[in-house]
Amino acid sequence: MDLAVVLPGTDQAAAACLRQAGFAPAVSSDGPATSAAAGRIEGMLLDRRSARSFVADRRASVHVRHWHKYQSADLPYHERFVFRRQDRPTGAVAASMADFHHEIGRAEPEVLRHHARNRDFSRWTNEVIRDHELAGRLRLAEETFAGDGTAATEEGRRMLLQVIETRYTGD
Repeated sequence: MDLAVVLPGTDQAAAACLRQAGFAPAVSSDGPATSAAAGRIEGMLLDRRSARSFVADRRASVHVRHWHKYQSADLPYHERFVFRRQDRPTGAVAASMADFHHEIGRAEPEVLRHHARNRDFSRWTNEVIRDHELAGRLRLAEETFAGDGTAATEEGRRMLLQVIETRYTGD
């Protein structure tokens, strides 16, 4: 290892390891500072002879979730969305957002109504995918299923699909 980066929160044990590894000068007991209000972090870049401080500024671009990133990333089995009727699984399982989108598009109306009325779509997206914004939008779409009948179900399906597409493709 030729370089080390020391950030706020570096504890005494980590500082001792760096000193033992020959990084000079020794890391101070306080470590680098952070300015949460400004979104800036002061750090130190160490090599074997010197230390240079730096300031990492806040992110210049907003974070955007990309459909392609989630499209093929298979979730572990215990985190997958299992589509079910009230009394039993349908056999359809979503291991990725692409699977989730696809299965919503082909699920039987009874299955969609069951999950929408239980807020399963938004809960899974919030807890497993951790996309809180998408979960909020799906929660609104789930409310479409409050009415009975094919028209309400198909309108709800259309809204669920559109919300997912809009979030990940920006269309």
